Amino acid sequence: MNTDNRHRFEHSTQEGYQLLMHAENDEINLSELFFILLRRWKIILGVLVACVAVALGVAFTSSPVYKATSHLLPPFQKDTQSFSQISGAAISPGGIYSDFARNANSLRVQKAFFEQENLGFFFSEEKDFSIKTESEKDALFQAFIVLLDVYPDKKNSDLLSVSLEWKSAEGAADLVNKYVAFVEAETLSQAKVNFENARTNQLTSIKNDMEAKRNTEKDKRLRRIAHLKEALAIAKSLNIVNPLDSRSNGQPVTQGILVEMSSGPQYYRGSRALEAEIHALEIRTNDDAFIASLGGLQEKVARLALITLNVETIHAIRVDSPAIAPLNRLKPKRALIVILGGLLGGMLGILAAFMAEFISIQKQKMHKVQSDESTKSTIIGSMLKEQELEHKDGKDEARAESIAGSAR
Repeated sequence: MNTDNRHRFEHSTQEGYQLLMHAENDEINLSELFFILLRRWKIILGVLVACVAVALGVAFTSSPVYKATSHLLPPFQKDTQSFSQISGAAISPGGIYSDFARNANSLRVQKAFFEQENLGFFFSEEKDFSIKTESEKDALFQAFIVLLDVYPDKKNSDLLSVSLEWKSAEGAADLVNKYVAFVEAETLSQAKVNFENARTNQLTSIKNDMEAKRNTEKDKRLRRIAHLKEALAIAKSLNIVNPLDSRSNGQPVTQGILVEMSSGPQYYRGSRALEAEIHALEIRTNDDAFIASLGGLQEKVARLALITLNVETIHAIRVDSPAIAPLNRLKPKRALIVILGGLLGGMLGILAAFMAEFISIQKQKMHKVQSDESTKSTIIGSMLKEQELEHKDGKDEARAESIAGSAR
Protein backbone atom coordinates (compact mmCIF):
# COMPACT_ATOMS: atom_id res chain seq x y z
CA MET A 1 0.00 0.00 0.00
CA ASN A 2 2.83 2.35 0.83
CA THR A 3 4.45 1.71 -2.53
CA ASP A 4 1.20 2.35 -4.37
CA ASN A 5 0.68 5.77 -2.73
CA ARG A 6 4.24 6.79 -3.44
CA HIS A 7 3.77 5.90 -7.08
CA ARG A 8 0.58 7.96 -7.25
CA PHE A 9 2.37 10.96 -5.72
CA GLU A 10 5.27 10.77 -8.17
CA HIS A 11 2.88 10.43 -11.12
CA SER A 12 0.87 13.48 -9.99
CA THR A 13 4.00 15.58 -9.53
CA GLN A 14 5.36 14.62 -12.94
CA GLU A 15 2.02 15.38 -14.57
CA GLY A 16 1.93 18.86 -12.96
CA TYR A 17 5.50 19.56 -14.10
CA GLN A 18 4.69 18.51 -17.65
CA LEU A 19 1.61 20.76 -17.59
CA LEU A 20 3.70 23.75 -16.54
CA MET A 21 6.37 23.01 -19.16
CA HIS A 22 3.68 22.68 -21.79
CA ALA A 23 2.24 26.07 -20.80
CA GLU A 24 5.65 27.71 -21.07
CA ASN A 25 6.58 26.17 -24.38
CA ASP A 26 3.14 26.40 -25.94
CA GLU A 27 3.30 27.45 -29.61
CA ILE A 28 0.77 29.65 -31.39
CA ASN A 29 -1.73 27.67 -33.38
CA LEU A 30 -3.80 29.66 -35.88
CA SER A 31 -6.72 27.30 -35.66
CA GLU A 32 -6.76 27.65 -31.88
CA LEU A 33 -6.73 31.45 -32.23
CA PHE A 34 -9.61 31.25 -34.68
CA PHE A 35 -11.66 29.10 -32.30
CA ILE A 36 -10.84 31.48 -29.45
CA LEU A 37 -12.32 34.35 -31.49
CA LEU A 38 -15.38 32.25 -32.26
CA ARG A 39 -15.86 31.46 -28.59
CA ARG A 40 -15.50 35.12 -27.63
CA TRP A 41 -17.56 36.61 -30.48
CA LYS A 42 -19.91 38.35 -28.06
CA ILE A 43 -17.04 40.34 -26.55
CA ILE A 44 -15.74 41.32 -30.00
CA LEU A 45 -19.17 42.36 -31.21
CA GLY A 46 -19.86 44.34 -28.03
CA VAL A 47 -16.61 46.33 -28.23
CA LEU A 48 -17.10 46.89 -31.97
CA VAL A 49 -20.63 48.21 -31.52
CA ALA A 50 -19.51 50.47 -28.66
CA CYS A 51 -16.65 51.99 -30.71
CA VAL A 52 -18.86 52.51 -33.78
CA ALA A 53 -21.49 54.17 -31.59
CA VAL A 54 -18.88 56.53 -30.14
CA ALA A 55 -17.56 57.28 -33.66
CA LEU A 56 -21.08 58.04 -34.88
CA GLY A 57 -21.61 60.36 -31.92
CA VAL A 58 -18.40 62.22 -32.63
CA ALA A 59 -19.10 62.41 -36.39
CA PHE A 60 -22.61 63.81 -36.05
CA THR A 61 -22.18 66.04 -33.01
CA SER A 62 -18.92 67.79 -33.99
CA SER A 63 -19.35 71.29 -35.39
CA PRO A 64 -18.63 71.47 -39.15
CA VAL A 65 -15.48 73.30 -40.26
CA TYR A 66 -15.09 74.88 -43.70
CA LYS A 67 -11.92 75.98 -45.47
CA ALA A 68 -11.78 78.89 -47.93
CA THR A 69 -8.67 79.74 -49.98
CA SER A 70 -7.59 82.71 -52.08
CA HIS A 71 -4.79 82.43 -54.66
CA LEU A 72 -2.57 85.43 -55.40
CA LEU A 73 0.06 86.44 -57.98
CA PRO A 74 2.60 89.30 -58.23
CA PRO A 75 1.21 92.60 -59.60
CA PHE A 76 1.87 93.88 -63.09
CA GLN A 77 4.64 96.39 -63.80
CA LYS A 78 2.09 99.15 -64.31
CA ASP A 79 0.70 98.52 -60.81
CA THR A 80 3.92 99.84 -59.23
CA GLN A 81 4.99 102.31 -61.92
CA SER A 82 3.75 105.29 -59.91
CA PHE A 83 6.44 104.71 -57.26
CA SER A 84 9.21 105.27 -59.83
CA GLN A 85 8.41 109.00 -60.06
CA ILE A 86 10.98 109.55 -57.32
CA SER A 87 14.43 108.02 -57.52
CA GLY A 88 15.04 105.84 -54.49
CA ALA A 89 11.33 105.08 -54.04
CA ALA A 90 10.90 102.83 -57.06
CA ILE A 91 9.83 99.29 -56.19
CA SER A 92 9.52 96.28 -58.46
CA PRO A 93 6.43 94.07 -58.66
CA GLY A 94 8.46 91.23 -57.15
CA GLY A 95 9.69 93.45 -54.35
CA ILE A 96 6.26 94.66 -53.22
CA TYR A 97 4.89 91.11 -53.62
CA SER A 98 7.60 89.84 -51.26
CA ASP A 99 6.65 92.59 -48.82
CA PHE A 100 3.03 91.40 -49.01
CA ALA A 101 4.00 87.78 -48.30
CA ARG A 102 6.15 88.88 -45.36
CA ASN A 103 3.31 90.98 -43.93
CA ALA A 104 0.80 88.16 -44.45
CA ASN A 105 2.93 85.94 -42.21
CA SER A 106 3.65 88.71 -39.69
CA LEU A 107 2.16 88.15 -36.23
CA ARG A 108 1.85 91.92 -35.83
CA VAL A 109 -0.33 92.22 -38.93
CA GLN A 110 -2.33 89.11 -38.04
CA LYS A 111 -3.03 90.44 -34.56
CA ALA A 112 -4.06 93.83 -35.94
CA PHE A 113 -6.57 92.09 -38.23
CA PHE A 114 -7.74 89.88 -35.34
CA GLU A 115 -8.46 92.95 -33.22
CA GLN A 116 -9.98 94.99 -36.05
CA GLU A 117 -12.52 92.27 -36.85
CA ASN A 118 -13.20 91.53 -33.14
CA LEU A 119 -12.56 87.83 -33.79
CA GLY A 120 -11.97 87.20 -30.09
CA PHE A 121 -15.75 86.97 -29.64
CA PHE A 122 -15.82 83.82 -31.81
CA PHE A 123 -13.34 82.06 -29.54
CA SER A 124 -14.46 83.43 -26.18
CA GLU A 125 -17.23 81.84 -24.11
CA GLU A 126 -17.89 85.18 -22.38
CA LYS A 127 -19.91 87.89 -24.10
CA ASP A 128 -17.80 90.76 -22.80
CA PHE A 129 -14.44 90.31 -24.52
CA SER A 130 -13.07 93.54 -23.03
CA ILE A 131 -12.76 92.02 -19.57
CA LYS A 132 -10.24 89.49 -20.79
CA THR A 133 -6.68 89.79 -19.55
CA GLU A 134 -3.83 90.20 -22.02
CA SER A 135 -2.80 86.58 -21.50
CA GLU A 136 -6.34 85.36 -22.21
CA LYS A 137 -6.58 87.56 -25.30
CA ASP A 138 -3.27 86.21 -26.53
CA ALA A 139 -4.52 82.65 -26.02
CA LEU A 140 -7.57 83.44 -28.18
CA PHE A 141 -5.31 84.99 -30.82
CA GLN A 142 -3.13 81.87 -30.82
CA ALA A 143 -6.25 79.79 -31.42
CA PHE A 144 -7.05 81.99 -34.43
CA ILE A 145 -3.63 81.85 -36.13
CA VAL A 146 -3.72 78.05 -35.99
CA LEU A 147 -6.66 78.24 -38.41
CA LEU A 148 -4.96 80.79 -40.72
CA ASP A 149 -2.38 79.60 -43.24
CA VAL A 150 -0.27 81.49 -45.79
CA TYR A 151 1.87 79.30 -48.03
CA PRO A 152 3.49 79.33 -51.50
CA ASP A 153 2.51 76.84 -54.15
CA LYS A 154 4.93 73.91 -54.50
CA LYS A 155 4.80 73.91 -58.30
CA ASN A 156 4.51 77.66 -58.94
CA SER A 157 6.67 79.77 -56.61
CA ASP A 158 4.89 82.95 -57.75
CA LEU A 159 1.52 81.64 -56.57
CA LEU A 160 0.68 82.48 -52.95
CA SER A 161 -2.30 80.95 -51.15
CA VAL A 162 -4.14 82.32 -48.11
CA SER A 163 -6.58 79.94 -46.42
CA LEU A 164 -8.69 79.92 -43.27
CA GLU A 165 -10.68 77.23 -41.48
CA TRP A 166 -13.94 78.55 -40.03
CA LYS A 167 -17.27 77.46 -38.64
CA SER A 168 -19.26 78.68 -41.63
CA ALA A 169 -18.54 78.58 -45.35
CA GLU A 170 -19.54 82.21 -45.97
CA GLY A 171 -17.61 83.41 -42.93
CA ALA A 172 -14.44 81.62 -44.06
CA ALA A 173 -14.55 83.17 -47.54
CA ASP A 174 -15.40 86.63 -46.21
CA LEU A 175 -12.58 86.63 -43.67
CA VAL A 176 -9.99 85.41 -46.20
CA ASN A 177 -10.88 88.16 -48.67
CA LYS A 178 -10.88 90.75 -45.89
CA TYR A 179 -7.49 89.55 -44.67
CA VAL A 180 -6.00 89.75 -48.17
CA ALA A 181 -7.31 93.31 -48.55
CA PHE A 182 -6.05 94.22 -45.06
CA VAL A 183 -2.54 92.93 -45.75
CA GLU A 184 -2.43 94.66 -49.15
CA ALA A 185 -3.48 97.96 -47.54
CA GLU A 186 -0.76 97.52 -44.91
CA THR A 187 1.84 96.75 -47.60
CA LEU A 188 0.85 99.75 -49.73
CA SER A 189 0.85 101.95 -46.63
CA GLN A 190 4.45 100.97 -45.94
CA ALA A 191 5.35 101.59 -49.60
CA LYS A 192 3.73 105.04 -49.41
CA VAL A 193 5.70 105.83 -46.27
CA ASN A 194 8.89 104.84 -48.08
CA PHE A 195 7.82 106.97 -51.04
CA GLU A 196 7.22 110.02 -48.85
CA ASN A 197 10.48 109.42 -47.01
CA ALA A 198 12.33 109.37 -50.34
CA ARG A 199 10.59 112.61 -51.34
CA THR A 200 11.46 114.22 -48.00
CA ASN A 201 15.07 113.10 -48.24
CA GLN A 202 15.43 114.51 -51.73
CA LEU A 203 13.76 117.77 -50.76
CA THR A 204 16.03 118.06 -47.74
CA SER A 205 19.09 117.39 -49.87
CA ILE A 206 18.09 119.97 -52.50
CA LYS A 207 17.18 122.56 -49.89
CA ASN A 208 20.49 122.02 -48.14
CA ASP A 209 22.22 122.51 -51.47
CA MET A 210 20.25 125.72 -52.06
CA GLU A 211 21.06 126.99 -48.58
CA ALA A 212 24.75 126.26 -49.14
CA LYS A 213 24.68 128.21 -52.41
CA ARG A 214 22.91 131.13 -50.71
CA ASN A 215 25.50 131.19 -47.94
CA THR A 216 28.27 131.06 -50.52
CA GLU A 217 26.73 133.95 -52.44
CA LYS A 218 26.30 135.93 -49.22
CA ASP A 219 29.95 135.43 -48.31
CA LYS A 220 30.90 136.46 -51.81
CA ARG A 221 28.82 139.66 -51.47
CA LEU A 222 30.39 140.49 -48.10
CA ARG A 223 33.85 139.99 -49.53
CA ARG A 224 32.89 142.26 -52.41
CA ILE A 225 31.74 144.95 -49.98
CA ALA A 226 35.03 144.66 -48.10
CA HIS A 227 37.05 145.11 -51.30
CA LEU A 228 34.92 148.04 -52.39
CA LYS A 229 35.25 149.76 -49.01
CA GLU A 230 38.99 149.45 -49.21
CA ALA A 231 38.96 150.94 -52.72
CA LEU A 232 36.62 153.70 -51.48
CA ALA A 233 39.09 154.63 -48.74
CA ILE A 234 41.87 154.88 -51.32
CA ALA A 235 39.71 156.92 -53.71
CA LYS A 236 38.83 159.35 -50.94
CA SER A 237 42.43 159.68 -49.84
CA LEU A 238 43.37 160.51 -53.47
CA ASN A 239 40.33 162.75 -53.83
CA ILE A 240 39.06 160.68 -56.76
CA VAL A 241 35.37 161.35 -57.02
CA ASN A 242 34.70 160.52 -60.66
CA PRO A 243 36.04 157.55 -62.64
CA LEU A 244 39.57 157.74 -64.15
CA ASP A 245 40.59 156.23 -67.46
CA SER A 246 43.33 153.69 -66.86
CA ARG A 247 44.24 153.84 -70.54
CA SER A 248 45.06 157.59 -70.44
CA ASN A 249 47.45 157.59 -67.47
CA GLY A 250 44.71 158.21 -64.92
CA GLN A 251 43.08 161.21 -66.63
CA PRO A 252 39.45 161.95 -65.83
CA VAL A 253 36.93 160.26 -68.09
CA THR A 254 35.41 162.57 -70.65
CA GLN A 255 31.73 163.11 -70.01
CA GLY A 256 29.51 160.92 -72.14
CA ILE A 257 32.20 158.33 -72.88
CA LEU A 258 31.73 154.78 -71.49
CA VAL A 259 34.97 153.28 -70.22
CA GLU A 260 35.59 149.64 -69.19
CA MET A 261 36.98 149.78 -65.63
CA SER A 262 37.84 146.09 -65.19
CA SER A 263 41.47 146.57 -66.19
CA GLY A 264 42.31 149.31 -63.69
CA PRO A 265 42.32 149.38 -59.89
CA GLN A 266 38.95 149.63 -58.16
CA TYR A 267 39.60 153.10 -56.74
CA TYR A 268 39.84 154.45 -60.35
CA ARG A 269 36.05 154.14 -60.36
CA GLY A 270 35.84 157.03 -58.00
CA SER A 271 34.27 157.43 -54.62
CA ARG A 272 30.83 158.24 -56.00
CA ALA A 273 30.53 154.93 -57.92
CA LEU A 274 32.09 152.92 -55.12
CA GLU A 275 29.72 154.34 -52.52
CA ALA A 276 26.74 153.60 -54.75
CA GLU A 277 27.74 149.96 -55.27
CA ILE A 278 28.55 149.46 -51.58
CA HIS A 279 25.17 150.86 -50.64
CA ALA A 280 23.39 148.60 -53.13
CA LEU A 281 25.20 145.51 -51.85
CA GLU A 282 24.54 146.34 -48.20
CA ILE A 283 20.81 146.84 -48.60
CA ARG A 284 20.37 143.65 -50.68
CA THR A 285 18.21 141.14 -48.73
CA ASN A 286 18.07 138.27 -51.22
CA ASP A 287 20.90 136.94 -53.33
CA ASP A 288 18.85 134.32 -55.21
CA ALA A 289 18.79 136.32 -58.44
CA PHE A 290 22.59 136.31 -58.53
CA ILE A 291 22.97 132.48 -58.07
CA ALA A 292 23.05 130.93 -61.55
CA SER A 293 22.30 127.30 -60.55
CA LEU A 294 19.61 128.15 -58.01
CA GLY A 295 16.82 128.22 -60.57
CA GLY A 296 17.35 124.58 -61.51
CA LEU A 297 17.22 123.53 -57.85
CA GLN A 298 14.06 125.51 -57.24
CA GLU A 299 12.52 123.81 -60.24
CA LYS A 300 13.34 120.39 -58.76
CA VAL A 301 11.71 121.35 -55.46
CA ALA A 302 8.57 122.48 -57.24
CA ARG A 303 8.46 119.29 -59.32
CA LEU A 304 8.87 117.05 -56.25
CA ALA A 305 6.07 118.91 -54.47
CA LEU A 306 3.72 118.30 -57.39
CA ILE A 307 4.31 114.52 -57.57
CA THR A 308 1.35 112.48 -56.28
CA LEU A 309 0.57 108.77 -56.09
CA ASN A 310 -2.50 107.54 -57.93
CA VAL A 311 -3.86 105.19 -55.26
CA GLU A 312 -6.33 103.69 -57.72
CA THR A 313 -3.58 102.34 -59.97
CA ILE A 314 -1.13 100.95 -57.41
CA HIS A 315 -1.45 97.36 -56.21
CA ALA A 316 0.72 95.02 -54.18
CA ILE A 317 -0.84 91.80 -55.49
CA ARG A 318 -2.95 90.40 -58.28
CA VAL A 319 -5.85 88.23 -57.09
CA ASP A 320 -5.76 85.13 -59.25
CA SER A 321 -8.88 83.71 -57.60
CA PRO A 322 -10.71 85.20 -54.61
CA ALA A 323 -11.99 83.01 -51.79
CA ILE A 324 -15.51 81.70 -52.30
CA ALA A 325 -17.76 79.85 -49.87
CA PRO A 326 -16.97 76.11 -50.14
CA LEU A 327 -19.84 73.70 -50.71
CA ASN A 328 -18.29 70.84 -48.77
CA ARG A 329 -17.05 70.94 -45.20
CA LEU A 330 -13.42 70.23 -44.41
CA LYS A 331 -14.24 68.27 -41.27
CA PRO A 332 -15.58 66.24 -39.63
CA LYS A 333 -15.17 63.54 -42.29
CA ARG A 334 -18.01 61.40 -41.00
CA ALA A 335 -17.44 58.35 -43.17
CA LEU A 336 -13.75 58.27 -42.28
CA ILE A 337 -14.50 58.67 -38.57
CA VAL A 338 -17.00 55.79 -38.62
CA ILE A 339 -14.60 53.55 -40.59
CA LEU A 340 -11.75 54.31 -38.20
CA GLY A 341 -14.08 53.73 -35.27
CA GLY A 342 -15.02 50.35 -36.72
CA LEU A 343 -11.38 49.37 -37.29
CA LEU A 344 -10.43 50.47 -33.80
CA GLY A 345 -13.44 48.63 -32.35
CA GLY A 346 -12.46 45.46 -34.19
CA MET A 347 -8.87 45.60 -32.93
CA LEU A 348 -9.95 46.37 -29.38
CA GLY A 349 -12.58 43.61 -29.55
CA ILE A 350 -10.00 41.04 -30.66
CA LEU A 351 -7.63 42.22 -27.94
CA ALA A 352 -10.42 42.00 -25.37
CA ALA A 353 -11.28 38.47 -26.58
CA PHE A 354 -7.70 37.29 -26.14
CA MET A 355 -7.51 38.96 -22.75
CA ALA A 356 -10.69 37.21 -21.66
CA GLU A 357 -9.31 33.88 -22.94
CA PHE A 358 -6.01 34.48 -21.18
CA ILE A 359 -7.76 35.25 -17.89
CA SER A 360 -9.92 32.14 -18.28
CA ILE A 361 -6.86 29.95 -18.92
CA GLN A 362 -5.07 31.43 -15.95
CA LYS A 363 -8.05 30.69 -13.74
CA GLN A 364 -8.13 27.11 -15.00
CA LYS A 365 -4.43 26.74 -14.34
CA MET A 366 -4.81 28.13 -10.86
CA HIS A 367 -7.69 25.74 -10.20
CA LYS A 368 -5.60 22.86 -11.57
CA VAL A 369 -2.64 23.80 -9.40
CA GLN A 370 -4.87 24.11 -6.34
CA SER A 371 -6.43 20.71 -7.15
CA ASP A 372 -2.99 19.15 -7.55
CA GLU A 373 -1.86 20.69 -4.30
CA SER A 374 -4.94 19.29 -2.58
CA THR A 375 -4.31 15.85 -4.09
CA LYS A 376 -0.67 16.07 -3.08
CA SER A 377 -1.61 16.96 0.48
CA THR A 378 -4.11 14.08 0.62
CA ILE A 379 -1.52 11.59 -0.65
CA ILE A 380 1.11 12.82 1.77
CA GLY A 381 -1.42 12.63 4.62
CA SER A 382 -2.33 9.07 3.62
CA MET A 383 1.32 8.09 3.45
CA LEU A 384 2.03 9.53 6.86
CA LYS A 385 -1.02 7.77 8.31
CA GLU A 386 0.09 4.44 6.78
CA GLN A 387 3.57 4.91 8.20
CA GLU A 388 2.07 5.52 11.63
CA LEU A 389 -0.07 2.40 11.31
CA GLU A 390 2.89 0.34 10.20
CA HIS A 391 4.94 1.69 13.06
CA LYS A 392 2.10 0.88 15.48
CA ASP A 393 1.66 -2.61 14.01
CA GLY A 394 5.39 -3.19 14.44
CA LYS A 395 5.20 -2.21 18.06
CA ASP A 396 2.18 -4.48 18.58
CA GLU A 397 3.96 -7.41 16.98
CA ALA A 398 7.07 -6.81 19.10
CA ARG A 399 4.93 -6.65 22.26
CA ALA A 400 3.11 -9.83 21.27
CA GLU A 401 6.36 -11.63 20.66
CA SER A 402 7.66 -10.40 24.01
CA ILE A 403 4.54 -11.67 25.78
CA ALA A 404 4.79 -14.99 23.99
CA GLY A 405 8.42 -15.37 24.99
CA SER A 406 7.58 -14.65 28.60
CA ALA A 407 4.83 -17.25 28.56
CA ARG A 408 7.22 -19.92 27.36
